[in-house]
Amino acid sequence: MTRLRSPDSLSCSTGRRREGVPMVCSSHGSSVSSIAAFRPSVTTFTLLAVSFYLIATTLPVTICYVLYLRFPKGDPAVPQSQRYADAAWSSHYNYRVVRMVVEEFSMSHYACNFFIYMATGRCFRRELRRLVTKLVPCRRDLSHGDWSS
Repeated sequence: MTRLRSPDSLSCSTGRRREGVPMVCSSHGSSVSSIAAFRPSVTTFTLLAVSFYLIATTLPVTICYVLYLRFPKGDPAVPQSQRYADAAWSSHYNYRVVRMVVEEFSMSHYACNFFIYMATGRCFRRELRRLVTKLVPCRRDLSHGDWSS
């Protein structure tokens, strides 16, 4: 029986050992430890949160594009001033407004990924804190109340 990797060799970028990682037999694909003892890592939770948020924001856009043919433009001979009274043009304009709102919502996953990582990723927060402290040249301990210098 050969082992792929032992739990001692798995670590975060900070050098901490990951607990709860089962050793897997490569010949049988079975877990040495019981399934009940397996706890998903924080990285798995972060990945799932980002993936499900991406699905939740792109699925409505896909549905809007599928429904495009159900809301065709009205008769182009209708004057611009009377198009809101026309049923075909009115439903097409309503569809366009809904599609624009859904597209704006779908773009939120680009901005919200940062907040998902901040909320779920301990290593991400630690590395971000390290990066910010490197970038800020003058870091003082403000707890002493030394504001004069």
